Amino acid sequence: MARPFRSLVVAGSMILAPSASAQLNGTYVIDGGGGGDYTTFSAAIDDLNALGVNGPVLFEVTDGSYSGRATIGAVAGVSAVNTVTFRGQSLDSSLVTWTEASYTSIPWQGHNSLLRLDGAQYITLEHMTLQRTGTNQYAHVLVIDGTTAHLTVRHCKLRGPTNFTAAVQDRNVIHSASNAVQAAIRFEADRIEHGNHGLYWWATTGEADEVTVEGCDLHEARMWFQGISGQVHLLGNTSFHTQAASCVTALSLSGDVDISRNTLRSVGLYTTLALQQLAGTPALPIRVANNMVIGSSSTVSLVFCDRVDLLHNSVSGAGNISNGNTAIRMLNNSWYRDLGYALTVGATATVIASDHNCYHTVSGASVNWSGIHSNQTSLTAATGLDANSLFMDPVYVDPLTDLHIQSTSPCGGTGTLAAGVADDRDAELRPRPALSDPDIGADETDEYCFTLNGTYTIGPSLGADFPTFSAAVLKLGICGIAGPVLFLVEDGVYTEAISLPAITGSSSTNTVTFRGNVSDSTAVTLRYPATTTSTPIDHVVRMEGADHVAFERITLERYGVATYGTIFRFRSGVGTPNDPSEHIRFTGCRFLRTGAIGFNSVMVSAANSPALNEVGTVFEGNYFNGGVYAFGNPGNAGDEWTITDNVIENVQGGITVFQASSVTISRNKVTMLGSALFPAIKVTCGCGATIDDNRVLTRGSALELTVAATVGAPSWVTNNTLISDLFAGHTLRILGLNNHVRIVHNSVSAYSGRALFASAAAGSSDLWLVNNILASRFSHPLDAPSGTAFSDVRHNLLRRSASTLATWNGATVTTLTALQSVSGMFANSFAGESCYFDPASDLHCYSMDADGGGLPFALYPTDMDGEARSTTAPDIGADEFQPQLWSATYDLCVPADPITSTGTGTDQWIYKDRMVVARFNDNGQPLGIVQFGVFLNSGPVRQSLIGQHYLDRNWHFTTSLPMSGTAIVRLFHSGAEFGTYAAADPVVNVYADAGVAHYAGPMEDCALLNNPAGNVWMPTFPASPALEPRIQATGGTHGYTALLGADGELYITIMGAPLPVELLSFTGERINDREVRLDWSTATEHNNAGFEVWRMIEGEDDFTEVGWVDGAGDSQQRTDYGHVDANEADRTSYYKLKQVDLDGRHVWTAVVPVAGATLPGGLVPYPNPATDHVRVEGATGEARIALFDPAGRMVRGWSPAPRIDGLGGLQRGCYTLVVERAHGARSVLRVMLQ
Repeated sequence: MARPFRSLVVAGSMILAPSASAQLNGTYVIDGGGGGDYTTFSAAIDDLNALGVNGPVLFEVTDGSYSGRATIGAVAGVSAVNTVTFRGQSLDSSLVTWTEASYTSIPWQGHNSLLRLDGAQYITLEHMTLQRTGTNQYAHVLVIDGTTAHLTVRHCKLRGPTNFTAAVQDRNVIHSASNAVQAAIRFEADRIEHGNHGLYWWATTGEADEVTVEGCDLHEARMWFQGISGQVHLLGNTSFHTQAASCVTALSLSGDVDISRNTLRSVGLYTTLALQQLAGTPALPIRVANNMVIGSSSTVSLVFCDRVDLLHNSVSGAGNISNGNTAIRMLNNSWYRDLGYALTVGATATVIASDHNCYHTVSGASVNWSGIHSNQTSLTAATGLDANSLFMDPVYVDPLTDLHIQSTSPCGGTGTLAAGVADDRDAELRPRPALSDPDIGADETDEYCFTLNGTYTIGPSLGADFPTFSAAVLKLGICGIAGPVLFLVEDGVYTEAISLPAITGSSSTNTVTFRGNVSDSTAVTLRYPATTTSTPIDHVVRMEGADHVAFERITLERYGVATYGTIFRFRSGVGTPNDPSEHIRFTGCRFLRTGAIGFNSVMVSAANSPALNEVGTVFEGNYFNGGVYAFGNPGNAGDEWTITDNVIENVQGGITVFQASSVTISRNKVTMLGSALFPAIKVTCGCGATIDDNRVLTRGSALELTVAATVGAPSWVTNNTLISDLFAGHTLRILGLNNHVRIVHNSVSAYSGRALFASAAAGSSDLWLVNNILASRFSHPLDAPSGTAFSDVRHNLLRRSASTLATWNGATVTTLTALQSVSGMFANSFAGESCYFDPASDLHCYSMDADGGGLPFALYPTDMDGEARSTTAPDIGADEFQPQLWSATYDLCVPADPITSTGTGTDQWIYKDRMVVARFNDNGQPLGIVQFGVFLNSGPVRQSLIGQHYLDRNWHFTTSLPMSGTAIVRLFHSGAEFGTYAAADPVVNVYADAGVAHYAGPMEDCALLNNPAGNVWMPTFPASPALEPRIQATGGTHGYTALLGADGELYITIMGAPLPVELLSFTGERINDREVRLDWSTATEHNNAGFEVWRMIEGEDDFTEVGWVDGAGDSQQRTDYGHVDANEADRTSYYKLKQVDLDGRHVWTAVVPVAGATLPGGLVPYPNPATDHVRVEGATGEARIALFDPAGRMVRGWSPAPRIDGLGGLQRGCYTLVVERAHGARSVLRVMLQ
């Protein structure tokens, strides 16, 4: 019930209120519980309408629920001072709820609203909820009719029905369709929910209404403004809308229109912000600024608008400026879309200004405006606008919900000052810092654009300049540099993919370097997961026009099981700026592809679309693991690649360069022991490539060449070690058109394929093959179907394991001589045996054929290890090495590497542990497998059973086939060994004092002392002692030559008289069946006490003393001695003398054999030793005999048995007497001439 008057107590007196007809003034309470002035809104409003006001009026509404509709008309007495306010008393809009049910029809003499304002003025509603309930058709909440003006609704909740129907306009939360001017209508900080429209304002065209909606939150409540020519301000509102209609529609507006600082988000196919037929003027354009607009499809749409300024808006979705729009200005806007054009401008639309915008489409071209554009260059060329705009990801917090930019956004500090825009979407100051360039888009951050110069830090620490690589790259691309820039990267893992555009200010001096903060490349990892498609990201680092950029000491990784896993690439594809990236360098980095490896996992990928020439690309000192290729290419004909000092492992293809103008591939180590589907190194270009000092181990092809160089700039393939292991792949392949290629100083090893397979195409020419080692472990080393393409082939070493040595122009050859004949080349070449440390893993060389066998090339003064080559006689192959003498003191007879004798009559070297033992020549006789054993004593010099000292490096020599003649053996020892031996042997001073002793008989091995007593050494003396300067050993390496007619043991020992006295002769002769006479003579003697006589009969284990003969003491003249020994033995006896000095020192003489007493049926040379003749006792007249010198040469004979005369002219020494009987049997006897 209304209370028509109020009582006032003044100065203790009761004064009665005015009568019921008095105007309202002051504060009144609406309390549904009866404790106030009114119990309902209707009652209060009835009095307000009826009584009017004569001062400010405030209706305070107590907490509670109220109902019933009401209309406020033209209240008498209201003014700018005498205002009327309805306010929730608790200042909490949720505590005061005023509702009215929806209608199925409009009540008679009623209206479709909860509250209707019909001509009302200076009315304010605060801190209340106004709501229509139910789902019936008629359900406006607030209807504004007549000339209502100066209406303010603030901090209220206005709720309409939730049953949205786009075509019905009877359920709007706020509804105005009056034909009268309604001025100063303001909605401030309200929550507006649901309804067919949250706010629907339809004015008669040209009606100068004034509507402001500021700071409101609209939920599922769209706004529609039409026909207003006065003022429409939408400022700082937030709207989220999922219904099938536009979020905000502005239609046929003119005058003061300002749509700024709003966040508008819709989900559905309808436009979020629809601007239609807006008409600005040059002095007062339509202003759309600082808005964040998000839509699923069409987001911002301009249709037939004139003079609209789009300033600092952030858009996620499709922007469309259709045909018919005129005088549109766009500055500092960010246009983003995931798929499709971010902005479309109609062909007849007129955009008079556009710049400092940011355009980005995740997949596809970004702008459709006078053509399709994916970059600023293209757009500016087509429109003449956007010269300073970006085509980059604005890096929103979330393109679907939050268009604030992150710190890595390129929009920071890259806008331009726009008149009248002094703050951002959040009403924060713009620009920041002062006097800097503002950010693009609706969000202003503290980022600003400054040219970089000096050292900066990337990392998560508080002191870092940039939190991520992306932040640094974006700053580079936008702001440029003014000097050298170094980014030191803090330790950690950075999961991001970066693309580097052109960098303003970069040059050969002003470079950009990303470097790990420590020397360990594992400390910093820049990584990105593998993807199922190649777009939009298939990289960790991508170059899009950046020049002079380096990465150092950083791990770059793609991980995961997805197919696409490229790590570094040059940008390819339609729309890429026509700006190649030049002078890009990676040093000391790791490239890792972890997880599953698909065919699209190329760690470094060049691009040939568009055809941009990337020059100065350098990869040095990096590590690659995983992926199909380490380097995958096709590139472009003008590319320049330098790939040096890298380690590449666990890939299926190593380095592939296809098309380039300059290629340098040097000092790389490529190991491909898995499924090697592609060559380890493949070069295809029309250029002068340099491929040198690489070490390749693969199960496929190691190097494939299709290189058409020029004579003035040939290609050089040098110092490479190429191994193809386990499969039949050819190691070095020459395919296609090859010209002017120099293959020099390479070491090549194949498993069961060819070391070199040359099948060059027609037109190939001027190929060199010089100073190379070509070896195949289980096949022949060379197939050259295109042998005619070679112009210079010489100084090569071919190692084969099959009967075939090579094929050349279709001819199969088995010998080097035949190869030289069919090719007309291969001069100074060798067909050798083993030559590599390990043909499956290590191609360092030890072959004496290769040593010093090459042709000097001044261009390549060092070998594969950087060691100096001989300038006059370099080694064949990639390795310049120093042959070593085997010198391991095992005190065992150890086998050297066997060789195969085929009767070629050429020198073959004997090695043990890749070091030299001896040299062998079969002298034209095939001897099969030739095996040497070698023994090196670690103790003091020893003496033989007869007292001779000998150099304690001993050899044992065997052949698998019988010898029909002599073979030539050269035995090597160190100068230090000879020095030790000479110091122990008083009669050996120089190398010429010694020779080679050959023992053939039982117990053949390397040990002299286990030979049965009485067996005889056959000497070679002199044995051509000489220094072997090519073989390194302590004190130098020296050699002796022996001519051998049989297997046996070999020793280096004294070949002259071993006694300290000057012994002239020592002979023994059986004088009868019971006695042997010994005779000897001396020329001079000194302190000679005498001679012990020692004897050993064949079959005994050792010598025993059998007599003593006094010496002359001191004598300077000839002295003859004799001794008769009682000896009835029927076997050979061996005698030696022990010369004893007066001080007890002694030396031994050589051994003299004497025939047994009787040898029925045996053959015995006599006399032995002999002087001018020898006869064979026991030989019949049917036999014939011949005499061979120590070199195996026949010097006498064949003569009829039993005697050979005329021996006096022969050199003294040990000879071989061969007796051939009538039935063909042969006997070999030893005889000494003295």
